[in-house]
Amino acid sequence: MQLPNDNPDAFETIFGWLFRDPATFQRVRDDVNPFRAMIPIWILADKLIMPRLKNDIMDEIRNFAKQKDMLTT
Repeated sequence: MQLPNDNPDAFETIFGWLFRDPATFQRVRDDVNPFRAMIPIWILADKLIMPRLKNDIMDEIRNFAKQKDMLTT
């Protein structure tokens, strides 16, 4: 299967999530802008019809916002 238009980093994160790697989102958490880093992962999860992963991504965004005392909408 070829996915030439998809972000390889997002795909790597999805593989980590599939194999229950506890550090799956760590690279994203360490990014300068974790919110922006999550977007391609969420888009690919949507494209691959992975609702549980999309929910986990939204949980990560909420947790990060809570830690940084930010308001999410």
